[in-house]
Amino acid sequence: MIPDVTPPQAEQTEKAMIASLVANRATVDAFRGRIKPEHFYSAHFGAVWAWIDANGWADLAILTDRFPTASGALQGAVTDCQSMIWDDVTPYLDILVEMYQRREMIKIAVRMHEAARTNYDNNGYALADEARAALDAITERRQVKRIRHIAEMLPEVYADLEACTRGERAGIMSGLIDVDAQAGGYQEGDFVVLAARPGMGKSSFATNVIRHNAVQKKIPCLVFTLEMDERLATARTLFSEAGQSYDAALRGLLTKDNYRKLGEATTPLSEAPIYFDDTAAIALPEVVAKTKKMCETAGIKLVIMDHMQLMGTGKSRSRNEEVSEITAGLKSLARDQKIVVIGLSQLNRSCESRHPPKPMLSDLRDSGSIEQDADKVMFLYREEKYDPKTDRKGICDVIVAKNRNGRCGEIETRFNGSAMRFENVTRDNFDEPPQNGTDR
Repeated sequence: MIPDVTPPQAEQTEKAMIASLVANRATVDAFRGRIKPEHFYSAHFGAVWAWIDANGWADLAILTDRFPTASGALQGAVTDCQSMIWDDVTPYLDILVEMYQRREMIKIAVRMHEAARTNYDNNGYALADEARAALDAITERRQVKRIRHIAEMLPEVYADLEACTRGERAGIMSGLIDVDAQAGGYQEGDFVVLAARPGMGKSSFATNVIRHNAVQKKIPCLVFTLEMDERLATARTLFSEAGQSYDAALRGLLTKDNYRKLGEATTPLSEAPIYFDDTAAIALPEVVAKTKKMCETAGIKLVIMDHMQLMGTGKSRSRNEEVSEITAGLKSLARDQKIVVIGLSQLNRSCESRHPPKPMLSDLRDSGSIEQDADKVMFLYREEKYDPKTDRKGICDVIVAKNRNGRCGEIETRFNGSAMRFENVTRDNFDEPPQNGTDR
């Protein structure tokens, strides 16, 4: 139960705030949407503000008639705070929000104390995630966006169009010219799903995106590697950057020339803003909390989830419900932080019963919400996995199956499995001929 003490509050600040709002209609217009009824400890003032916020304006006489039980408190506030009535009540709001946050922290602490004693449906990690998410929700200082007229935004649209005309594509690119021309790159706020059957090259494709953005363009990237530890992820990134065979390294077949090229790749890679988190079975609230912190401290612009089906929510529910919550959470994370989130996903085995077994949106595993929440859905398909005699060896089709802001279609790329690299099919700049490599 809540300790029998007076909760944190700022009585005089609340009076000055409500007096300023009653006295000045312009103040009401400027702060609607930013002030919440719950910010007031006084139930009377909270109810008064809720009515003002809903109706746009009210003077003292109207409010006195509407709230007879609060009339004394209202008149007292206006009388006592004549010298404290301001047009800009931001300082008052900051204090009220802080007091509200402190009250909510007390409630969360009491609730988590009770849950830790009695709730055995969720494990300790889930309870910790719940507490972290609850604290994030009340302490995060979100900038409330004002309503904007279309005329304000048109110049921004034209600026984007001019950048495209000059060939200066905004956003995150894959580094594959034909793929970027088809898909239009990845814009801030995008949640992108990259899906394929095992062994098609999902992790290698993601590594190529990371290398192109972090190494070449110095764009900070955060990678959640749920199916491999951070050292293995680092090694794969190094060999991909150097264009060398990781399989040969595992078999102890590296030559002096291989080591020289690895050495040449080490310096630019060590200077690249790439961050790994290899927490196994990480839950969505922890992903959100860590990403937000890294966005603040490292300026993260690209997040890779490898892969989504290994994530959890820490709650006892069906897998479809879990995946739905995960995809909705990743989409919200991309929008709130203005970043690109790329989630790697497995496909149902049913696609292999078709001929040819090219993936479709209906093959996405566990939940239709993956297709619904994603701004882009891209599949990888390599014919040689099913037909060893094909004349398309080393070719990987990138299938853009959903594109909310661009074209769909198929693009051929060249895949070097041993070096875990994708290249434009028109280029032939590999250190060795394409080989069948093991990749996830």
